[in-house]
Amino acid sequence: MKSRIEKALERRQKGYNCSQAVLCTYADRAGMDEETAYRVAEAFGTGMGGMQETCGAVTAMFLLAGMLAGGLMVFVWKYLI
Repeated sequence: MKSRIEKALERRQKGYNCSQAVLCTYADRAGMDEETAYRVAEAFGTGMGGMQETCGAVTAMFLLAGMLAGGLMVFVWKYLI
């Protein structure tokens, strides 16, 4: 069985952008189908909007964290940061 890291790398080699590769690999953990994850992450490749700033893989990580933590992220940003 392939690890999720191997699956993400495989997707990247197939032409997925970094954000798509990560989000699609973990979409099932967040209750999202792969097609939706692919479309959601599309604009975050090559940095947000292709501006080569924030890495798409990092953006996907934050998307997943928000989906998995729900309201917890709001609490963290409001009270702990």
